[in-house]
Amino acid sequence: MKKVLFVEDEPILLELIAENITDAGFIVLSAKDGPEAMAHIEKEPGIDILITDLNVPGAKGDIIATHFRKKYAQAPICILSGHLDAESTIKFEIPMDPITFKSKPTPQKELINWLLQNK
Repeated sequence: MKKVLFVEDEPILLELIAENITDAGFIVLSAKDGPEAMAHIEKEPGIDILITDLNVPGAKGDIIATHFRKKYAQAPICILSGHLDAESTIKFEIPMDPITFKSKPTPQKELINWLLQNK
């Protein structure tokens, strides 16, 4: 089973989406903020996919994604943002492909389909 790190600061969304990701056949590591996400990246071996909100307490999603990319060079990353121009305004310090940006709210079916295409 593929392991997904899912970062979301809204507790209801974190629980609901993590449950749907699990139901789709993935192992889910949940994080409610940047420090918790960074701890998972450092301590948890073999994370296959990252899905992170862009705006979470303690570290922005682009910082989390960069930290993740340094450890998992080819793993898919999805950044969720309520800002339509997020993709064009973020400047990464390292190459980030493959990376996907999705606007919030993202229909859960669309997010699960993205996961299934990237497993």
